Amino acid sequence: MTAEQMFLLTLRFYATGGMLVSIGDYSGVAKSTASKIIRNVTFAICLLRDRFLALPRNEEEIKKTANGFFKIAKFPRVIGAIDCTHVKIQSPGKHFCTLPGNFYIKAFYVFL
Repeated sequence: MTAEQMFLLTLRFYATGGMLVSIGDYSGVAKSTASKIIRNVTFAICLLRDRFLALPRNEEEIKKTANGFFKIAKFPRVIGAIDCTHVKIQSPGKHFCTLPGNFYIKAFYVFL
C-alpha cells in the first residue's frame, strides 16, 4: 500500500470506529495488516503533535486560554479541545435523533 492509502485506511478507522476486519476488507488487506498500519500511522501522527498542537506552556498562558474557553462555552478550567465523535445509543426519544433512525450522543475529547 502507498502511504496515502495507509493514511486513508487509518482515517476510515478513526471516522467509523469500525472493526479491523471490516476496515481491512474495505482496503484489501488482512485484519492484522490493518492493525499494524493503524498503529504505525497513529504513531507517525503523534510524532508531529508539537508541529500542529499548541498547548499553553506556562501558568499565564494556561489562565489566558482557560478564560477564553470559559468566555466561549462557560466551561471552567479547559485549555484545549479536540474534535468530537458520535456514539450510537438506544433511543432516548424522538427529539434526540441526529440521523434518520439513528440516535447518538456527542463525545468530546477535552484537555484539562
